[in-house]
Amino acid sequence: MTVERKPKPTALKAIQGTYRPDRANLSEPKPRAVIPPCPKFLQGDAREQYRETVKGLARLGSIAQLDSTALSKMCLAEAEYIHAMERVKRTGVLITSPNGSLILNPYLTIANQAAKKVQSLVPILWL
Repeated sequence: MTVERKPKPTALKAIQGTYRPDRANLSEPKPRAVIPPCPKFLQGDAREQYRETVKGLARLGSIAQLDSTALSKMCLAEAEYIHAMERVKRTGVLITSPNGSLILNPYLTIANQAAKKVQSLVPILWL
């Protein structure tokens, strides 16, 4: 059994320069290009990340109201990554445990998990 790749939207093919009219999907859904407002629950770095990402997607013409949930999740994960990496930068990759041995900084694990969340959401938003 083979796993098929998800089809790329026509807009993305045009941006990447791979669009071919003879292979165009004529029945491709075309959601309205609307910039979703920033959700109220996003604060600080997540809110700033949301604004920056929306600006970039709007320039590409690759954003719709449908993207707001995935975009919010990605911005929360990005803010989590930023905060965790700031802690790692302050305290170091290795820290001393209560019993005196060196261990991997738990904030590094948090940062790695947040980075995986962001990477899992990138294909949804076609970034």
